[in-house]
Amino acid sequence: MPVNATRMNLEMKQITAVPANAFSQCLHLVELIMNNNLITYVDEDAFTGTRISIINMNSNQLTAVPDLSVIKETLINLYMKHNKITDINNVMLLTNLEILLIGENSISSMDTDLLAALPSLNTFGLYDNHVVSLDVFLTATQNKRMTIYIGGNPIVQNCTCNLKNTLQQLNKKLDFIGSCQVGTFTMSIQDLRAESMCL
Repeated sequence: MPVNATRMNLEMKQITAVPANAFSQCLHLVELIMNNNLITYVDEDAFTGTRISIINMNSNQLTAVPDLSVIKETLINLYMKHNKITDINNVMLLTNLEILLIGENSISSMDTDLLAALPSLNTFGLYDNHVVSLDVFLTATQNKRMTIYIGGNPIVQNCTCNLKNTLQQLNKKLDFIGSCQVGTFTMSIQDLRAESMCL
């Protein structure tokens, strides 16, 4: 591996695991792209010694967000779309994370303290998962705007009065992006929040 590289593209290399100290010689590495591999395991010490701020592991075979706490001070963007992720608890260790894109996985629930643990998060891509509740967002006390891509989840499949009421209870700084169904019509979630169909 080029030890002086700041950006490394290891896309489509048939990689199945990222072992301990895999990048420890890459002291200048800032961006790592490992899309379209077969990764099922990332050792918690895989990135020891690096200053990685962007990790892109879309389209792999991960079932959980790996423990990336060794780079929690520098990691700001994490892309893990289109894996098999059901567990995202380790993301709570990444307190400087600004962008988290984990759409197209199998996530059905999240720790209620998730947003409190991620004070810098401004973009949360959660679309096309199995989310059935917005409770994690009810406790959010964001002081800045956050965009949440929630479309394609069971909770927003149908535009119901219950969904509308939940959206109205949420912190106004949370912007939900997605759509839901009203009969045969599709409505944006943003429009549902202001809709008067439930009077």
